[in-house]
Amino acid sequence: MTRRMKTAAAILLAVVAAGRAAAAPSLRVSANRDSIYIGESFILSVLVEGSRIEEPDLSSLAGGAVRLLGSQERSNYSISFANGRMTRTGFSGREFTYEVTPAASGDFRAGPVTATVDGARLSDPGPLVRVQGMEEQDTVRIRVSSTRNAVLVDEPFEITVGIAIRRLDGRFAELDP
Repeated sequence: MTRRMKTAAAILLAVVAAGRAAAAPSLRVSANRDSIYIGESFILSVLVEGSRIEEPDLSSLAGGAVRLLGSQERSNYSISFANGRMTRTGFSGREFTYEVTPAASGDFRAGPVTATVDGARLSDPGPLVRVQGMEEQDTVRIRVSSTRNAVLVDEPFEITVGIAIRRLDGRFAELDP
């Protein structure tokens, strides 16, 4: 490695390190979908920027089940030089990923989400996800069941689907539904 390349690498590392130290703590919450059907789940991503990060508090998410899928360190920076001016953008922190399953139809607010970062308490109202309910009707009833609640890859199981159709009224009463 040449002396010039070593110097450039050292400057780049210094700029990134200075950027990490100077970054103000932040909290960003997003959902991978803005509309789902009842019974479905969506992925909630919580990006926390800072040096001392605690797991976010999602206890205020009422009306649904929340499951932590995992978390990972994330760091990405982009530095560009144009006309002698340096522009730096990026993120350095931790991403927490949750699976959220709303229990009722309607608008579901995935928040507020709070986190303690570098001693500061941050909050985000969270995204709004529309949960579509099932259309109520009494003409057709469908029942789906399985011989097992959980299976492994290549493990056999059976699914049974039962469909009941109510006879129609009026001029179609004599026809088989």
